[in-house]
Amino acid sequence: MWPTRSSDSNPIEYVWYNMYAHGRHAWGSIEQAYPLKLVESMPRHCLAMEAAVISQHASPNTVFHCLYGFYCLGYSRKELARIYHKSIKTIGNWINVYERTGTYQRAERESSHVFTKSHRTWQCQFYTERPLAYLDEAQEAFSSTHHISISKPSVWRILHDCRYTRQVLERGEMHIKEKDVFRFLEELSQIDWCHQNIIFLDEVSFAVCPAAVLTMLPPSRVAFVAA
Repeated sequence: MWPTRSSDSNPIEYVWYNMYAHGRHAWGSIEQAYPLKLVESMPRHCLAMEAAVISQHASPNTVFHCLYGFYCLGYSRKELARIYHKSIKTIGNWINVYERTGTYQRAERESSHVFTKSHRTWQCQFYTERPLAYLDEAQEAFSSTHHISISKPSVWRILHDCRYTRQVLERGEMHIKEKDVFRFLEELSQIDWCHQNIIFLDEVSFAVCPAAVLTMLPPSRVAFVAA
C-alpha cells in the first residue's frame, strides 16, 4: 500500500519515510515504478537541487546503483535515464564500460608528460633541500634540469604524493639560509607601513628594538602593544 504522509510539512522526512517503508521488505517485492512515483510525488521546491546536480558527472557510487537497477531489478535503460536524469546514451555507456572492464571508472585525461619515479624523487628532494622555495622556482628548476615542462599544479600534486604539505615543509624547516631571510625582508620592505594600512602577519617575528616598534604606532596603540 502506498504510504500516506504529507509532503508539505517536511519534504526530506517525506522521502525518508517512503524509503524506509519499502526498505522493510525484500528488494524483489518493490514495484519497478516506485522510484518514478516517489520523484513525481515530491513537491517542486524539494526538487530545486535538480539543476545543480544534473550537469555534474555522476560519481562511481551512483553508477553502481544504476547498474544494480539494470541487472538486478530489471529496469530498462529508458527508465534509468529518467530516474538519474541522464540520456539513454549515457546509461548505455555505463553499461558498456561495466561489461567490458567488469567495473566502472571514469576515463582520466592523459597527461602530455609522464613524470617518472625519478622525476618525482627529484622534485621531492628539491623541496627537502629548499622547503621555502616557491612553486615557480621549483617549476623553473625542474624544466632546466629535465628539459620537460611542468605546471605549478603538477608540482603541487607531486608534493602531496610525497606527503609534503605546506605545513610539513614549514615545520621541517629548522635552518633558514641567509639569502632566504634577505628575500623575505625585501618583500616586507615593499609594504606600506603607514597607520592606515594595518597588516597582521601570522607566525612572523622580528628581532628589532621594542622602542622602535612603539615609535611606529600611534599613542592609542602603544598601551595595547605593551600589554
